[in-house]
Amino acid sequence: AGDTKSMAQAVMRAVQLHATVINISEAACFRAVPNQPEAADLQAAVHYAVENNVVVVVAAANITPECPQNSPGKLTTISSPGWFGEDVLTVAATDGKDQPARFSLHGPWVGVAAPGTGAVSLAAGQQGLTSGLVEVQGVPAKLVSAKLDGTSFAAPYVAGLAALVRERFPNLT
Repeated sequence: AGDTKSMAQAVMRAVQLHATVINISEAACFRAVPNQPEAADLQAAVHYAVENNVVVVVAAANITPECPQNSPGKLTTISSPGWFGEDVLTVAATDGKDQPARFSLHGPWVGVAAPGTGAVSLAAGQQGLTSGLVEVQGVPAKLVSAKLDGTSFAAPYVAGLAALVRERFPNLT
């Protein structure tokens, strides 16, 4: 659906339009190696946003075969843009029992957690709401896990809260 260059452009455009909070419900996973893959364009855009007093909230990432879980004390997988450090607020997902969701990638970049299971959303291609993935034609997706679960659904909770805090306390940096 895009790349780091188009995402960087979107972040820059949001800053130019005076956004105060940006949500990035997208994450890419990489093996943790000494010379990490760079996404210099996106990292620069996120840093520019922060320099302009914008809160950037990002999803931590979901574990998949391409994005294996980190073991306690051993970092094998990193998540971008989550690993951009102090420039982003990275959100993990919790389950219905307020425990870390089994699919939520662990890492030192995670700052907070929010509900990430059982989301309900507008249905693509049809009227009403859905609690599962829907294809463009409005037909339920035939995936193994077609529920709306993920750190991408947790991040908007935090972005919404950040927006409310910014509205109530506009002088906070």
